[in-house]
Amino acid sequence: MKKRIISIVALVFVFIMLLSVPVSAKSYQTYTYSLNGFALYSPDAYVPEGNTSIDSAYMGLDDSTSLKKALKNPKDIEVDNKGNVYIADAGDGEYGRIIVLDRYYKLKFIIRDFVNDQGKQDTLSRPQGVYITDDTIFVCDTGNSRIVTFDRKGNFKSVIKEPESELFESESTYSPIAIAVDDFNRLYVVSDSNYQGIIVMTITGQFTGFIGAQKVSLSAWDILWRRFQTEEQKKLSSKSIPTAFNNITITEDGFIYITTSSISSDKQQSAIKSRSTSGAYAPVKLLNAAGEEIMRRNGFWPPAGEIDYSTDTTEDLFKAAVASGNVGFILDDNTRIFDYMEALNCENGVQVRTTF
Repeated sequence: MKKRIISIVALVFVFIMLLSVPVSAKSYQTYTYSLNGFALYSPDAYVPEGNTSIDSAYMGLDDSTSLKKALKNPKDIEVDNKGNVYIADAGDGEYGRIIVLDRYYKLKFIIRDFVNDQGKQDTLSRPQGVYITDDTIFVCDTGNSRIVTFDRKGNFKSVIKEPESELFESESTYSPIAIAVDDFNRLYVVSDSNYQGIIVMTITGQFTGFIGAQKVSLSAWDILWRRFQTEEQKKLSSKSIPTAFNNITITEDGFIYITTSSISSDKQQSAIKSRSTSGAYAPVKLLNAAGEEIMRRNGFWPPAGEIDYSTDTTEDLFKAAVASGNVGFILDDNTRIFDYMEALNCENGVQVRTTF
């Protein structure tokens, strides 16, 4: 299926509303950047419509039962071609589920327990990613190290197990956290502890390769030392390994947007200030089907989030990148949306930032 990108733009705002206080109590500040990197404040680019807060109670998740209790730890959100909203709620501990809402953000059904292909009762564990095609719901069942698929009504279809290949580093652990599927049913999987790139596999789980490997900050000593660690030591030190990517999406034309939070702020800022066009330390990349980085960075500033860190000392952790026509949006951990667009008659990108 060709993902409805215009719907994805809407879901970014839904995701913000899920985690915010009532919108009527919030103020919105929009600004762009000058050639010298100074903030130039402008009229609000977006304003809330009405004063309704889309929270757990509004969605119908205020029940005291475990299945319908309030959102605990939402990690991903998607919108299908009917306007239905899918939320991957990792929950607390082993608890997790996929929440499906209608176009008015009211609860339709919840996916958590199911009978698997072995005829046994099964349960999702800490799902962190979800992706929708014309006939399938793909779930990153992170806690169980697998992909599980369901039909659009929530009925179980299949389990796609961990791919096998000698190309995987011996210390890597398969932990899928985000997924995208192209029109040819190729799966592009982001694994939390794999810095070799995006894992590409067939619909049956056959590994076909890596694409888009990101630069990491591991030293040669760190890599060598991990080869001699026990499995327990690797688990204890896993937080020291940068996550290559943390989210992924595919455009209507089959191009892949990926985001990362593994790049240190100093390297990112150095690349921004030097106006580097290589994308080596870019938090957002655009790949073609072959995994080649093709994003044009010809504007005043590249798509890299905050430019002036003198007024913002927090590090941006990018969670999603989406596109609609000639407009792109980036969502970060500091509850901000960065809005980029490509001018119709030139290649310069213009950035506008909306703060929630």
